Amino acid sequence: MFQNFDNPPPENLSPHRLQSLREKMRLVGVDAYLVPRTDKHHGEYVPPSDERLKWLTGFSGSAGLAIIGLKKAALIVDGRYRVQARSEVDEDLFELPEFSAKRPAEWICETLSKRGSKVGYDPWLHTGNEISRLQAGLAGQGITLKPLSRCNLVDSIWGDDRPDEPLNKVTIHPLEYAGETSTSKLEKIQQQLKKDDLEAAILTLPDSICWLLNIRGSDIAHNPVALCFAIVPARGKVELFIAPSKLNSDVRA
Repeated sequence: MFQNFDNPPPENLSPHRLQSLREKMRLVGVDAYLVPRTDKHHGEYVPPSDERLKWLTGFSGSAGLAIIGLKKAALIVDGRYRVQARSEVDEDLFELPEFSAKRPAEWICETLSKRGSKVGYDPWLHTGNEISRLQAGLAGQGITLKPLSRCNLVDSIWGDDRPDEPLNKVTIHPLEYAGETSTSKLEKIQQQLKKDDLEAAILTLPDSICWLLNIRGSDIAHNPVALCFAIVPARGKVELFIAPSKLNSDVRA
């Protein structure tokens, strides 16, 4: 991950932000809320508009999960980021428990002792496997997960200061550099889909989509990708889900 440590850390605004988040949690009826580092594309790199974990906690590493309870909060990072987390995060506000695959569920069980507690999360920001593992860790504890699909609670308190989502222009990646046409790549994928008796593949990672369509973008610093989704059917055209303003007539063609 590209990271610049030249600038001094900003003023610690976490106490106020935690208070605002907890007020929102009470309004929607959850006792804890999950704030992961990732965005809805689940890549390692995210645009400034999706830096929710950094905005809330001060932690600027490329992987981590904050669990915000109504009284306590934790930031869980792996061994790569222990020193960094201690230097960036206010430990009076966030516990920094030792990392393990089971740790999020363990911390929730230790912190939310009341049966009937609910843990809210944004379903765009978690994979099915992540939620399944967490559900398994909470099984028998009387704690349930509550998807909050209408509004990300961090975004709701970030407000007008939240950076705009990137809408940078898409460019065509020349065949001399791509080495293979988009049509050829699509044919190979569709052959595999038919072989596996699948109707379609859903692509959420912009890297994969830009490779397939031979396009490039600049929505994320230091990464030549355009943020988008795609459905690749076993027959027919790829369906590309992208902000129309990113495409000029040449790219559309």
